[in-house]
Amino acid sequence: ENKTPVTEDILEVGLLVAFAMIAFSFILIIPGIRGWERLFATIRVFVALWIGAVILVSSFGYGWYTDTVRVQTQYKAFTTEEINADVGLHVGLRGVNITLKGEPLDPNGDLAGETINYNEQFYWANPWAQGRRGFGIYAGRFAREFRAAEFRGMPHPILWVAE
Repeated sequence: ENKTPVTEDILEVGLLVAFAMIAFSFILIIPGIRGWERLFATIRVFVALWIGAVILVSSFGYGWYTDTVRVQTQYKAFTTEEINADVGLHVGLRGVNITLKGEPLDPNGDLAGETINYNEQFYWANPWAQGRRGFGIYAGRFAREFRAAEFRGMPHPILWVAE
């Protein structure tokens, strides 16, 4: 299963749209407020909306650290074929998103015609409760998702970054 790389975080866009809808609703209500109270209420509401939006987008977004690097590396296990690829990393407070997009070095090799376009998310739901060591049923969520990605045969660059 090849997933597409992340272009926009849907949850982040949804949060921003929700706050924009609340702000628009308040703008419709403003004419019903009289005198100086209109200005003070507007300032209070928009500052509260701004603070709430910043907190939620910071908590749920994957924009804390973002980087991309161009690599030439082995693609998967049991093959000696190498690829030129862009490996992207997007780190947030709730997890990490790793993207891989590339093409084979040898256009006539084993990987000819294969689409190399992956996107994997690994979550750490609660960083202070990582579970037991290892990959068993009591291990942390990140370790379990990493082991599942190994069993699914994820490309080596994704597994190396996640490791």
